[in-house]
Amino acid sequence: MRILLALLLLLHPVFALGETVTHQGISRWFHLFDPGLGSDGMAPLVVNLHGYRPKDSAIAARTDPNRSRWPQMERLARIHGFRILSPLALEGRWSLFDGIKGAVLEDGTPVDDVGFVHLLVQDMIDRGLADPGRIYLTGLSDGGIMTFRLLCHPDSPFAAGTPVIGFMRESYLDTCREDRPPPILIIAGTQDRIIPYDGRLFASGRYLSIPEAAEFWRRRYGCTGQEWTLLEDLVEEDQSRVMRVDWTGCARDGAVRLYRVEGGGHQAPSFTPPTSEWAKTRAGPRNRDIETADHIWAFFQEFPRVD
Repeated sequence: MRILLALLLLLHPVFALGETVTHQGISRWFHLFDPGLGSDGMAPLVVNLHGYRPKDSAIAARTDPNRSRWPQMERLARIHGFRILSPLALEGRWSLFDGIKGAVLEDGTPVDDVGFVHLLVQDMIDRGLADPGRIYLTGLSDGGIMTFRLLCHPDSPFAAGTPVIGFMRESYLDTCREDRPPPILIIAGTQDRIIPYDGRLFASGRYLSIPEAAEFWRRRYGCTGQEWTLLEDLVEEDQSRVMRVDWTGCARDGAVRLYRVEGGGHQAPSFTPPTSEWAKTRAGPRNRDIETADHIWAFFQEFPRVD
């Protein structure tokens, strides 16, 4: 895998590439976007976790890098010189907790997505392609939930993370690092009908509200205050505003942040208007006052890893 990927990076220096790695005895897919850095050169790494995909779409995504591309983040990768790693869930669904329906192998063994992501990150470090002090994590929807799970893992390799329109499962509280989990920027819409801002109770367990999740991180960092900033309303017709909430007096300055999208639905804020019919009719309003990728990368730049 390493030799082949190195050759592909040299041949296609700015395109996301489909590749596999063996984990739990099966092939797992991922894409890597390299902004012309080639097969050499240690750089920051952004791990990007996609949202839920139907099985047929998940299979198609294995060999179609375009399904995993994030143009706004790729633009930043070209400017700032970092790589984007996009792992693929086995059949479109991340193993958000042990026993989740559909996230098992043929023999009934639970899918180990935590181990899969950690394996990919370690391989990037071993090949000198990722700076171990500047590895970051973000995810959208189910990928946002999985971001919470990975940030809470005691062996988390991530310097900081940003879950986007995803909430935190209550069971993660039992596994989260006892000292301080990585710094976090949460982006969530108050009118999200798919992953509600106020949390949700399922038969399989409870998912915290966004304020509860932020409070957990606040307590871990000992933050003592808040600053609220209403960002400029650039597009009035999107029916939403972004409120930035910064916790202050933290053990690490700026380590807990929330973008509360007032009136926002199940879409990441972006200057680009929604195009799919699903996004227009079911996802709820998309805020167009900020570009999510810009704010995620700005947050990440504040936080090299501190052990």
